[in-house]
Amino acid sequence: MKNTTPPSTLSLAILCIVNELFVIKYSFRVGAALTVLFASSYAVFFAATPVLVSRWNKGLFKRRYAVACAAAFTLALAGALRFINVETIMNDRWSVINAFFGNLFSGVYPYLAQSNQANQPGPFPFYFVLAFPFYLLGDVGFMVLCSFAAFFAVLARRGADVRTLCVQTLLLVTSPALMYEVIARSTVFFNMALIVLYLFWLEKDSDSGRRGCFWPGVVGGLLLSTRAIAALPLACYLSYDLLRHRKVYPYAKTVLGMGVGFCLTFTPLLLWGWHAFTQKNPIFLQSAFSPLPVTAAFVALSVGGGLFVKSFEGCLRLCGILLFLIVATSTVLAGMEYGWYRGFFDSKFDISYFIFSLPFLAASIRIKSKVPT
Repeated sequence: MKNTTPPSTLSLAILCIVNELFVIKYSFRVGAALTVLFASSYAVFFAATPVLVSRWNKGLFKRRYAVACAAAFTLALAGALRFINVETIMNDRWSVINAFFGNLFSGVYPYLAQSNQANQPGPFPFYFVLAFPFYLLGDVGFMVLCSFAAFFAVLARRGADVRTLCVQTLLLVTSPALMYEVIARSTVFFNMALIVLYLFWLEKDSDSGRRGCFWPGVVGGLLLSTRAIAALPLACYLSYDLLRHRKVYPYAKTVLGMGVGFCLTFTPLLLWGWHAFTQKNPIFLQSAFSPLPVTAAFVALSVGGGLFVKSFEGCLRLCGILLFLIVATSTVLAGMEYGWYRGFFDSKFDISYFIFSLPFLAASIRIKSKVPT
């Protein structure tokens, strides 16, 4: 019997676009001809992988091959972190973390810290709680590798078809965007991978009948206290699950728990001093990511869109699409302000934000077998 799962064409197309942005931006430094070669080669590889996997005999694919691939990727990039000097990388998210804790342990309000590029900490407080073990390790690049390992482990254990797992693994371990994320010690993938894993947890509880609890909501509030953009996938999933079960009270408890978890993380900043908090806090800093009307529109789309999706994979796909679109909207606005060439190649807008969508889109992929059985 043939697998009737529809192909995830839109997820694959957006994933390809995100990765191509990194290929074009960083290969252009070598030369225009090589940029065309690399970009076209990657597009062919990306398009061919799911097609070939869907047509080859299932016996060629084993779960252990995907595990070996993911392990090799993790070990190779862990080694690369030891040889690539982070100070040669333009991305300064690692420096923001170091500056934050430098201020904190010196008794200075941490959100007044400045990175090596004079940027101030933008993420919400719980982000730094999660980053603390890696700060102590001495290299926050391991944040991304750990999140990738956890993300892959959940994909491998969820019982997805082996073809799907192999495609997900191949596209992740060959992703220029993900490689950049690790080498640059960025944390965008880490942030959203945690949200995806949280949604997997909520979905498992929902399927088993344990839905709408206060304490899982508190965990969601803590994760919301990393970046404001996490509100989009959380709102989308809650809307989807609410319509599926049509029970308001359990989800009211979940939302209340999220509010409590989120607010608790800001309590230490308020205790530090109202003047310091009003002078500089991450809510003001993150509000600059996109204009308020744009943010409000995407929150509404998240809530409304969740009412129309028919499956958990569809919910993940919608989350990825919305995250891609809000970053694309902010990018277009920045391009209009700074000019497209300067904005893209001189980093007047940060294309690494497009990685927000990557874990959602990768998790939503389903490959349809075209081999008769």
